[in-house]
Amino acid sequence: MLGLNGLPALPSALRVDVSGPVVNGDHAISSVSEINPREQPGLAGRLVNRAPRLAGFDNLTTLHNRMALREKLGNSARDAEALSQSAALILLDLDDFNDVNDTYGQAAGDACLQHVASRLIATVGAVGFPARMGGDEFALLLQGHTRQSLSHILKGIQEALALPFSFEGHIFHLTSSIGIAVRCDGRRFNPDELIRDAALALDEAKASGKSCHRVFRRVLRTTCNEKLETLRGVRSALATGQLELYYQSKITLRDRTHSGFEALLRWNKGDGQVLPPGSFVAAIDDPSLSMEIGNYVIASAIGQARRWMIARVPFVSIAINLSASQFRDDQLGNRILNAIAATNVDPRMIEVEVTEGVFLSATSDAVLNACKVLKQGGVRIAFDDFGTGFASLTHLRDFPVDTIKIDRSFITRLGQGQNTTAIVNAMVGLAHNLSMSIVAEGVETQAQAEFLKAIGCDAAQGYLFARPVPAAVAAQQLQHPHRLPDFEGASSL
Repeated sequence: MLGLNGLPALPSALRVDVSGPVVNGDHAISSVSEINPREQPGLAGRLVNRAPRLAGFDNLTTLHNRMALREKLGNSARDAEALSQSAALILLDLDDFNDVNDTYGQAAGDACLQHVASRLIATVGAVGFPARMGGDEFALLLQGHTRQSLSHILKGIQEALALPFSFEGHIFHLTSSIGIAVRCDGRRFNPDELIRDAALALDEAKASGKSCHRVFRRVLRTTCNEKLETLRGVRSALATGQLELYYQSKITLRDRTHSGFEALLRWNKGDGQVLPPGSFVAAIDDPSLSMEIGNYVIASAIGQARRWMIARVPFVSIAINLSASQFRDDQLGNRILNAIAATNVDPRMIEVEVTEGVFLSATSDAVLNACKVLKQGGVRIAFDDFGTGFASLTHLRDFPVDTIKIDRSFITRLGQGQNTTAIVNAMVGLAHNLSMSIVAEGVETQAQAEFLKAIGCDAAQGYLFARPVPAAVAAQQLQHPHRLPDFEGASSL
């Protein structure tokens, strides 16, 4: 492009103003404006000359940045084909880094990142291409290395990062999770695919307890694709009405009468398959989708209680399972009570079940607050899967629990050893001493039912009594009850 007098036009430059928050070197850009090269020729020239170099580096650590790494990977992909050269990408993520920022402040977080960068440079700067991907994630590209040399480099990184360092009188011990993806077949590879593979390996390292490394395997990509397919399928099922609630009856052991239902989620795929939640765990574990599913379960169960109440079906109550993600909503308790009030359902007809794991999760304060609101509103609270985690008597004291549900793993092992039998007996006594009712899950034999009845267990549910069934079938069973098993004379455990 020619400017005045036929001379080449000066290139345009951009002024970038940074006035937003800066967290660990990641700037928030507030405005971008064009600089007129003829009005400010010196500034424009300096910016244009420096831009290519600055654009490739991280301003906090002076390492290469994500853009520079991506460009380098492109070159490596060509080298792999032309020189039959291997390539390995290592992604490194600091464990619990947010705790450093939250506890000691952003300056300490910056110091940690700069410390990691300096140790990466000292360890592999001469043989690799280190970069900061953003946040607390770093990358290292290695070319032409054997598995043995790669293992040696990896060990060096882990040992270097494990050394403590100090900042303003505080000693920090950093650990990291590492994911590795390798291309060693001498063929040109897809850089984006290599990054995705290393990220999958990194995710597995984090899920394995952190402070470890994992190497990419094809099964990780298969698992990831299956997870995405499950998420798409469940979202579609939620939108098209393929998700529905089945109802499993709970039985009073004293007189073998129905004492309420538990609502259990099912995916009716329309091809004859009816899948339990264990078949779509990825959807249940996804925070966003789990929230949507939970809202559906609440609305459907309360709506069913309303319909049964109008039809005078003696359903007694419906228990709803609440997931950890639902307790991120600080108005969960009030929303449930409002839904109950809008349908004119007696709050005593609704029970919420919270697993021991949720009670003990990081959201335990939110769980406690929501349970208190529900309890005050007349909704009963059940402590589900009791005995499978690390709950203590303190939790039973502090949480407004009405019912303890003994996990099926204990019921299955009844009669297989004195310890299990003694534990179940103790659970029943504990519940009664705390003025709580107790329900045994997973009862499948008459011997189990007879033993539970003999030690005073209040109720039970399981295939011995009833399987989960659609609402219409559940109502028919109540109106035309079949004879329940006669426990008298059942074989002892």
